[in-house]
Amino acid sequence: MITESSPTWKYIINAKESGSKHLFEQFDELNAGGKVRWKTKRRKGGSYELGYVNDVALNKSNEGVRVNVLYCRVKEASGKEVIFSYLTNIELHHSNLMTVLEMGRSRWKIENEVFNTLKNQEYNYGHNYGHGKENLATNFAYLMMLAFTADQILECCNRAFGRVLKKLRTRIKLWEVQRSVMLTTVIDDLDGVWRKMLEMCDLRVIQT
Repeated sequence: MITESSPTWKYIINAKESGSKHLFEQFDELNAGGKVRWKTKRRKGGSYELGYVNDVALNKSNEGVRVNVLYCRVKEASGKEVIFSYLTNIELHHSNLMTVLEMGRSRWKIENEVFNTLKNQEYNYGHNYGHGKENLATNFAYLMMLAFTADQILECCNRAFGRVLKKLRTRIKLWEVQRSVMLTTVIDDLDGVWRKMLEMCDLRVIQT
């Protein structure tokens, strides 16, 4: 359990009815008794109907583990309806529902977009099977995350990176161009690499 190893940690975890039947049975029972509190919030992307209750059992096997449940039904501007639900040890009240929801959605976005990038955009994260002999694969994974972090910093701070990525559209193509430059051209520094990449993409080189 998260709280057993780190009692002060706060968590927001996605909960699905199919995997947390006892949790949602309690929620439905409390809702029928008028004990689930509801709030409606309207935003540009649609309307949010949020229901929440504090202090329910995690499951039948862990009645002593108490959690708080946030249930959200979103009706998007297109008319599509989406449902999100989370369990958390953050006490829920009217003023923090959207904050908790956004944090939960951000966690999903990190998992979905970051790991999708690591697996499908030439970082080869999926090639690290298990932990390997004496943690070799684990060390490769750490190096991969460091490379990804460096690339994120470049994307935020290096104008050339952003321009080349916009032109090529995918990171896979960007890495291919970068590799070709490093394999075929004698260049003194990284600025020279990016200048050459801009030229190869028919983009104007801005002198700094």
